[in-house]
Amino acid sequence: MHVRTQFAGNAFVRVFNWLYAFFIPNLFFLLVNVGLVITLKIMPLTLQNALPYLLALLPLGPALWVLAQCADDFLYQHELPRWWRLFGTYWQAVKKIGGIWAAFLAIMYVAIVDGVVLVRWPAGKWLLPVMISVGMAAAITAFNYLTFAYHNPTVRLGVLLRAAAVLTGRRWFIGVLNVAMFGVFCLLLAAKPAIGFMVAPIIFAELVVMNNHQAFRSLG
Repeated sequence: MHVRTQFAGNAFVRVFNWLYAFFIPNLFFLLVNVGLVITLKIMPLTLQNALPYLLALLPLGPALWVLAQCADDFLYQHELPRWWRLFGTYWQAVKKIGGIWAAFLAIMYVAIVDGVVLVRWPAGKWLLPVMISVGMAAAITAFNYLTFAYHNPTVRLGVLLRAAAVLTGRRWFIGVLNVAMFGVFCLLLAAKPAIGFMVAPIIFAELVVMNNHQAFRSLG
């Protein structure tokens, strides 16, 4: 998927490499998430529209896999993405993490629906923190799984999922930071689509990769 950079000592080539590594993954992210762009344009972002928005987010998980791999390879392996292979890698990501990402979005939808019901119930406010905790744990586990999965593409789903769940409990603070950054990223997508889709994606991926670089080891 990647090609090693050339002429590392040449300042012009170095600047070109950075621009290429910034622009190509962002353009790819925009193309595979065009459904989300359309949803943002035609539908208000309200709790009543939670299901259409969560469905529009289905392509986002595999796209983040590809961006995280691009960011990791560029930052630590000094390799650039071959743009025509990103889509092939995307379909590999769909097969590897598509089900887990869909399950995470389903959990989030249940948490949102239950949360709306609970706030209307007098005693529901005591259960609301439980729903928030469930949603947070699901989000952290999903990000941990994504991190393990793109580092270990041949490891079985069950092994990856167990490792992600264990890490959610052991290093939850790293997961909370990743989820917080993901929240800011989603706000940018909704409030400032031009920045959210064409500037923020690879920056978000690089921040997550740097945050996880020392924390996550290969499963071998």
